[in-house]
This record gives sequence, structure tokens and C-alpha cells, in this order.
Amino acid sequence: MKEDYKRLQFIRKSYTDMLAESPAGYYNKFALSNVSDWLNAEEMMTLMKLIGERSGKDGRGLIRYLHASGIVAHALPVNIKLKNKAGEKLREQDRFPFYNLIPFEIKEREAVREPKKESRKANPTLYETRELGPEWNDQLLQIARESPVEADGLQVLFDRSPNIFTIPKLTSYCFRCGGLFRRDQLLGFAIIAFQNRYVDKQRLGGLMYLGNMHVSKENRGLGFYYRMSDFLFGEIPSEVDYGYAYVMKQNSSALKFINHRHPRFPRIPHSMTIGEIVMVTIFLSVPVMQNHNFAVRVATSDDIDQIVDLLLEEHENRFLAPAMSREIFLKNLKSRPHFGLENYLVAVSGQEILGVCSTWDMTPFKKSRILKYGKKLDVYRRLYNTAAKLFQVAPLPEPGEALRDITIAEYAVKGRDPAIMEALLRYCYKRFRKKGYHSILFGSSADDPLLELTKKFFTKEVRSYVILSSSRWKKIARKKGTPLIYADTIQI
Repeated sequence: MKEDYKRLQFIRKSYTDMLAESPAGYYNKFALSNVSDWLNAEEMMTLMKLIGERSGKDGRGLIRYLHASGIVAHALPVNIKLKNKAGEKLREQDRFPFYNLIPFEIKEREAVREPKKESRKANPTLYETRELGPEWNDQLLQIARESPVEADGLQVLFDRSPNIFTIPKLTSYCFRCGGLFRRDQLLGFAIIAFQNRYVDKQRLGGLMYLGNMHVSKENRGLGFYYRMSDFLFGEIPSEVDYGYAYVMKQNSSALKFINHRHPRFPRIPHSMTIGEIVMVTIFLSVPVMQNHNFAVRVATSDDIDQIVDLLLEEHENRFLAPAMSREIFLKNLKSRPHFGLENYLVAVSGQEILGVCSTWDMTPFKKSRILKYGKKLDVYRRLYNTAAKLFQVAPLPEPGEALRDITIAEYAVKGRDPAIMEALLRYCYKRFRKKGYHSILFGSSADDPLLELTKKFFTKEVRSYVILSSSRWKKIARKKGTPLIYADTIQI
């Protein structure tokens, strides 16, 4: 070592940048000492995925940490294997016994991902699943574009460009994307996101959300869901209470898979419809009267504690609502793109905040693109656009263009009083109509009395079933008919 010390180089550089900029296979030994104590779980898993992708032959590594390993075992790349028992033995020999140690091995990716060439020749219809990273983004978006939704003569594409992974990153602590391949052709993909949400009154639990599953048009009918079942359900961690999904009522091809299990694919869990949610598009057309019973204004930093209290009371009493706390609220202000405290509106009486809602323009990364108007709707669009000039409002988009909309991402009103919610929506309506927006998106459980107030506006409803899954039938059966299921307008 003394003879070779001159060969050592000390470089002040990001660990991830160093790996990403080096040739694949250049490094095969990785020391991660205290790294996970400084990174959150999502950042740590991003680093581990990069290590799995860039490691050379016979790769090995060691995670050494004090407080948090940052490891989400079920989200590790399949070519990384943890050696927890070996870590216990190493810990006994470590000069600092208060450290935790996790050794890991990295197999060659080709050995894990690719089938043998001989097997491909023997079976030209061979299917395989692979984990997909951000480098697949463009291809995933292209497949998703082949799955527009049609209803009442309107064809709409829920466009997630420029990055299909933006919303999973915002709504989960960890997510995985898997693709189904035949030979080297990508047939379709699915994204599963792991989240902490309310599963019982005031109790948080782990949930797995299946929110993006798309198959290219020419490859439908090949049993995509079944062939992906090992990836989707093969390694569900013990902390996950349920899996869930929202399925539009007119999506008959997806609905037929509810609790449709197959003996050849034993990992598919039990599933059932437990309720229904409604997404309401409020079109900002004719002027509406303001509600003067409550004063509405933009939130300030002095309002944060009251806002958090209202949102917490709302969320902890609604099944599938995301976790809420002051820490989470402040984190959202920093992590959400094009979002800040100024996006919150509050209804007040004196010094008391009676209601709150967040108003978020998500169109830079989440758009409703109108691909086609039916004959009747196209006539209506032309008439509307003629009147739009008179009323000085935004004309409806041409086919191929996107609606400019505002998403009500969270809301809460004291005593769930519809009058307070109506005051907030009327204020939103006037404010964003003046700014040239087409619509406001508002969602809730189909049994929520607050939905009644949306009938005072010109609206369009989309109804979806809430699908719950678990390996135990009785567990999900108990949730049948759960009232006030949360409708997450951010991720739907």
C-alpha cells in the first residue's frame, strides 16, 4: 500500500455523477458508508439502481450506516442481492460495533434480464418481464398515447409528457416500472407505486398503487396482466396492507380482471370493487355569482398550522387519503413543481380558517388532450368558441390540443360544510376564468354530499370504480361499501 499510495486520487464529486459518467462496468466495488444516513429512501434507491446498472463483473458492496439503511428491499434491482446474515458476522468484527452493516452482491445484468439465445430460437413467442428505468421514458409515453379514453363522443388522452415518472415520484416513497417483452420488443408496461395512506380511521398503512398499465395497440389480447403478475405481485412486502387501483366504469377490458384469478398465475391476489369515485370537470364558461357569506383569500405563512389541522382531520377520516402532517405539508411546498403556498386558498371568518383548497396547474406534466370531438360536441365547440369571444373566456381547444385546467389537489372544510366548499369553488371559478383556464378538476367519493354543489356549474363527470386487492379475501371484503373513499386528483 505504501508503494502504491501515489496512485490514489481524491476527487470531490457526487457519487451518482461519478458512476453515471464512468463507462459501464468500470467499477465493481462499492463502499456506502453513512450514505443512507444523509439520503432519503427514494434517493438511496435511485443510487442502488444506478449501481445495479453500472457495476462491472463480480460486483460487491457494503452499506454501513448508523440510523437508516434507506433500503426498500422489494424495490431493489433484481441483480442486487443483500447478504444480511453475512452483515451480522461482519458487525461482530467491526471496530465500531454501533454501525449496521449490509453487504450485497451484484450479478451481471445480462444473466438476469436476458434469456438464453438458444431458448429464443426454440421458442419465438417467449415473453419476459424487465424492470425499466428513466431511459425508457419516450417509449413508455408512446405506448400510453395508444390508450385514449372515449366517452359520449369525446376522445381524450391523459397525457403524462414530458416525463411519465413525474407523478409516481410525487405521490410515493418508492415505485417500480416493469415492461413485458417478446424477444426485444416492448409490448406494454406497468408502474406500481408504494405509498403511506390512511387505511383505517387515523391509522396509516402501506399501499401499493397500480395506476399506469398500458399495452401497445397491436399487442392487446395476449394476457399482459397475467404475464406481468410475477413482477406486479411477486414480492409484496409485509408492510403493504392493500393494493388499489381506479378503473373507469367504461373500461370493460380492465374490469373483467377483477377477482379473476388463474391457476397458472398464482401470485395474482384477490380483488373486488369496494366503492366508486367521481372526477368532475367544471367548465369555466359563463360568469357565476360569488358567495359573500365567507371571505376567501390566498393563504399566508401565518395560516399553515390551521391549514394542516383542517387537512389532517379530513385525510385521517378518509380511506386511501395520503398521509398529512406539518412536515409533509412543507415538503410538498418544496417538492411539487410549479407549486407554493400561494396555490392555497382559504375561506375565513375573522381569524378562523373554515376551509382550504389547493389550486395547482399541473398541465406542464399532466394534461387532458382532446383528440377528437364527436359530431354533436364539435358543433357545440364551435358555438361555444363563438360565444367565448363575447364573454372573454378561453375557447375550447382544437383536436390534438390540451385543456388548460386547474386541479383541486387537496381540500378540507370545517364540519364538511358544503357552503364553505362552494365559496371556495366559486372564488376559484372567477379567478381562473379571468386567467384563461378552461376548467377546474374536483374529485371525491360518489357518496360525498359535497359533490352536490358541483351541479350548480356546467360540468362533465367521469366515474371510476375503486378496486382493492389483497392475498386474503376477507380482508378486502370488510372494506366493501367504505364511505367517503379518497379520490386523488393528483395521480388519477
